[in-house]
Amino acid sequence: MKIALISCLQQDAAYASWDEVPAEKLFNSDFFKLANIYAEKIYGADRVYFLSTKYAILKPQQIVSPYENHFGDEDMQRMRCRRIISQLILDGCDLESDEFLFLADEHYTTCIHEIGMIQSMIMPLQEMDSSNAVNYLANELEDHGLLPQSVKARLNFSNLLKSTNQICKEMEL
Repeated sequence: MKIALISCLQQDAAYASWDEVPAEKLFNSDFFKLANIYAEKIYGADRVYFLSTKYAILKPQQIVSPYENHFGDEDMQRMRCRRIISQLILDGCDLESDEFLFLADEHYTTCIHEIGMIQSMIMPLQEMDSSNAVNYLANELEDHGLLPQSVKARLNFSNLLKSTNQICKEMEL
């Protein structure tokens, strides 16, 4: 079975006052949207989970309350990763034969890798910062004709601003 685990950070402000909301609606960053499309359409995930600083993992339809995202110190991160592993096992995932795609940064992938219980891990974003991760996912989706036009326009504008800022910094030197 193919299982995707997606990091989720930025929550949709529209749901901040809600008591409960489905996990898939709670998060709204471009990264989160692109990672979901990538996991389902390119990777072909049989199951998708969201990595959560509060809940460890969330199923897309799972009802949760909005919460503050805090990674915490290394000990807290290790404890969270052990909870992730436990929840995957309880949900019927086979850590020895299933394949796991981590669309997450080093906060998750490093400690999950250190635990060593998952045999097959794909971590294409491990060495990337958030900007490069979004661009990687966007390029992959565009190559497959799956990049939403609204996201493409925002990313083009954002990349133009970054390039302009970089040129301005270089000219000041």
